[in-house]
Amino acid sequence: MKRLLLLIALVVGIVLAWYFASPWWTLKQMRDAARAGEVEALGEYVDWEALRADIAGDIADDIVAGRSSGNAELDRIAGVMIERSAREAAERLVTPRALAMAFSSVEQAQKLGIPLPALKAEGLPAITYRSLDRVEVRASGEDKGADAPAYVLTRSGLGWKLSGLE
Repeated sequence: MKRLLLLIALVVGIVLAWYFASPWWTLKQMRDAARAGEVEALGEYVDWEALRADIAGDIADDIVAGRSSGNAELDRIAGVMIERSAREAAERLVTPRALAMAFSSVEQAQKLGIPLPALKAEGLPAITYRSLDRVEVRASGEDKGADAPAYVLTRSGLGWKLSGLE
């Protein structure tokens, strides 16, 4: 009986260690791939469809926020046009190259106007576990408030993938 309890405790410990360490491992792999210029390797850690959809939604929301013509039909047409334009913008802006630059150099990403929060080279990022399948990552030293930019990682099998921004 003691061996069974010890085995169960060991398995639970391994699962918990993996759960808390695996986002860090994913971030390290992403940063290493970006710094080495291995864009395809970096792309393996990204759910491109989800990331682009998330950013397109943010772009559209920012454009539409607080704007209304008072004409429901005109607002509907404008909404469709804005949504399409936002999807196209996200498709063009959120590329493997842009993401590699955001992960490899804060200064370079900012110079190019890449719309992704860059992780600083020094220090460890702050990881906030939101659920079993979702974590948010902020660069070290940034304000931990709700407005601070964060990468959103979601579970993909036994690993994690970048799927959005907060």
